[in-house]
Amino acid sequence: MSIRFFAKMSVDSTRESKLVDADAELTKTTEITAMRVNEEYRALLKLTIDLHANIEDKLSVEHIETLREIEIQLKKFHCTFNSQDAHFDDGIVLAQIYLKLSEIYGKDNKKERLYIAREYAMQCVKLVEGKELDRKVIITAVLAFFSLQNISIQLQNLEEMEQFARKLHKLYWTYTGEKEDYPAPIDVPAVIGIETKGNDETYTIHVMDQTYLYALQSMLYYYYCCSDESSSTEDEDYNIVLITCEHKILKKMLKTSLLPVDYYGWVSFASNLSIEFSKRRRFSEARNHLAVASLVVKKFHDEKYIKIDEKENQERRATICNEFTDISALLAVSWAKYGNTLLRSSAERLLHEEDVTNFATQSPKLLFANLETELQDFTDLIGDTYIVDYKDAKTVFRRVIKWLEEARKHIVSGKHTKIYIELSRNIFKAYKYFAYYEREKDDRIKLYKQRKDTLHDILKSLNVDDNIDARKNILRLLLLASYSLLDIMTEDLEPYDTLNAKLSVEIDKLVKQIVHISETYMYTIGKQ
Repeated sequence: MSIRFFAKMSVDSTRESKLVDADAELTKTTEITAMRVNEEYRALLKLTIDLHANIEDKLSVEHIETLREIEIQLKKFHCTFNSQDAHFDDGIVLAQIYLKLSEIYGKDNKKERLYIAREYAMQCVKLVEGKELDRKVIITAVLAFFSLQNISIQLQNLEEMEQFARKLHKLYWTYTGEKEDYPAPIDVPAVIGIETKGNDETYTIHVMDQTYLYALQSMLYYYYCCSDESSSTEDEDYNIVLITCEHKILKKMLKTSLLPVDYYGWVSFASNLSIEFSKRRRFSEARNHLAVASLVVKKFHDEKYIKIDEKENQERRATICNEFTDISALLAVSWAKYGNTLLRSSAERLLHEEDVTNFATQSPKLLFANLETELQDFTDLIGDTYIVDYKDAKTVFRRVIKWLEEARKHIVSGKHTKIYIELSRNIFKAYKYFAYYEREKDDRIKLYKQRKDTLHDILKSLNVDDNIDARKNILRLLLLASYSLLDIMTEDLEPYDTLNAKLSVEIDKLVKQIVHISETYMYTIGKQ
């Protein structure tokens, strides 16, 4: 892949070079959209898109060579563009080139390349400034601000991240008019003859909505990480606005043709939104979103997974199978998280003797309505009100463990490192929170032993040289579980108490295990 032929072109003749005309029929309005774009700009955009698509992880030597040639030619084009009577469509194409370059550099987490990515995204924003609400520009502007938001997170500039996210938020809602049905953004590469996925309105609307959802979740995570006792009511009010916006888009995607575009994405967004509701003890809304996500997974299973044709392309079959595995594991862990939050929050309420009629059980607002019958199989599995006794707690605990066992069946340790870690953490939490409800010391000891043994089994299922992050996290949890067990076994002992033989043997064995786990943990850290 090369653009050496560009060097032979005369910069002075840029404006005289032939223009590309392309028409796109827009299904909703039936209007014809024509763009007049400099052929050299179009060719450079195509090359940049191709380069972006070919980079899977890190930049290779060949990638860097092509990248340098693109940058040299882009600099020439930009100088000429600025010095002449610029054409609107040419400016859009240049902005798209800068955006793609920003995304290419943003794939590398090296600080110097992230700053380059930021500069290119800013150039993109400058080129479309004042024109962001044009149908040919809006998706480029949204993606540019999203890129800047992510770069700011990687550079740990959270104040700047918030600024870009708020601009994206305002831009999205200004363009859409806060309506579900809004003018579909125009996919410029498709219009000017560059083959892309965006060959219809459904795709560009999906990209707009999904990008906005990702931006919302980053903002919510930012506020969660930065929140403390001094956080203002205004901050929480803004969080609720973000949550409401995310719910509206998910609701829209559920009832339109957008859902089949990305089942996994929808379930992921709904699961994360459920976590936001759970944090605020809005359990009915949290459960409702997970139940609808379960319905979506069932739809994926019935309409795609079980209908895989043996004659179908092997790669396509593998993709569907992998997607079903991923989506099933994600959902099972998400349900377990919900159950754990219910166990913990209920225990805290009992401990502090809070009034059961507080906001956790008040009538919710953000629900997927008129789906009660379809959702009943899922909502019957777990409640949406506070746990009030040991019996209910045990039911929830057992349900959580079943979900985690189900998730474990779907997970391949080498492929699902992140979800493997989440699964282990939720096993740790499930036993911890259920122990709050156990009154007898012997029963709590039994629970702590089960937790330690379960984590040890998960650790044994990992390959020694693979999944360093997963091993490190599980070893840490196993170490904490072992210390907790030792603590409860010895909590009533005084320094000079004489131990009975059985307890002495158990404590000695446990201490040796703790030493071994600690050494293994330190060894694992050293390998990173």
